[in-house]
Amino acid sequence: MQELDELFGKKAAEFKPTEKTERDPIPTGTYDAVILATEVKATGDRPSASITFKIVAGEHDGRQVWANFSLNDQGVQFLFEALYKLGVQPPKTLTDLYDVLRTTVGNSVEIYCKNKVVGEKSYTNVYINRLLGEGDPAAALGFDDSEKIPF
Repeated sequence: MQELDELFGKKAAEFKPTEKTERDPIPTGTYDAVILATEVKATGDRPSASITFKIVAGEHDGRQVWANFSLNDQGVQFLFEALYKLGVQPPKTLTDLYDVLRTTVGNSVEIYCKNKVVGEKSYTNVYINRLLGEGDPAAALGFDDSEKIPF
């Protein structure tokens, strides 16, 4: 723990924020990715669900993209279609959705990214094409068995 305290102290003393730069959107195309995280959260007057993907090959290896689903009639249909492609049964309740989404973390998938521009903003829509393999959530986050948390 003392090592970490020293590291944090050193980094805090040296820290200078980097200038925020905009990245170009991921080009429209098909990518191999892993599901890093899932989330259900309140946004405005209705909840939404989100799946975070990390591209794992090619020029954009390491970049992250998100599939977001408003939990309205159309959004739930899109979410259920995505879950079907992941081999997961659709949840019967919002409470079940948390658990169902959690089972997908670590899975390898083929995704399709499509860019669109609305006004002056560009968006990347992310669609799941197919499940490539089930995976380990810890491995998806970059941990292996040799990296044990010491507390």
